[in-house]
Amino acid sequence: MAKRIAGKLFQTPEEAGVPPLTEEQIAEYMARANAHRAKMAAVPEEDRVELSERFHDDLSGTEYEGWTPEDDKK
Repeated sequence: MAKRIAGKLFQTPEEAGVPPLTEEQIAEYMARANAHRAKMAAVPEEDRVELSERFHDDLSGTEYEGWTPEDDKK
């Protein structure tokens, strides 16, 4: 069943009408994601930059502001 959390609607792929990925699609995605992670890890520490909060903070102004994934592990 779809849930609305922090102003966002969360649905299962079936609820959203999205067909399941094939094994080939999953393998291609994982290969691309791993290649991207390797490129990111290869950047020297002194050359890394932090993106502004506006690029990755979807929780500001919601009941989940300040929440981190680690909070669920406690």
